[in-house]
Amino acid sequence: MFPIVLYGLLNGTSEQREFAADALGEMIEVTSFAALKPSAVKITGPLIRIIGDRFPWQVKSAITMTLSIMISKGG
Repeated sequence: MFPIVLYGLLNGTSEQREFAADALGEMIEVTSFAALKPSAVKITGPLIRIIGDRFPWQVKSAITMTLSIMISKGG
C-alpha cells in the first residue's frame, strides 16, 4: 500500500498529494515501529522532497503532519 500512496504523493495533483499525505499519516499511525523501521527512509525522503516544492499550504500542512507522526512514532 505504501508504494501506491507514495506514487500519488510524488505524481498527483495538489489535491491528490494532500490526500496521499493524509492517508500515509493514517497508515503510519496504525503501523508498529518495527514494521516501519525498514521503510522509514523510503517514506520520509519523498515527504521532505515534496515539502520544498511549490504547492499550496494544504499540501505542505498534510506533509508536515505526516512527518510529525513519523517522528513521534520513530523516536
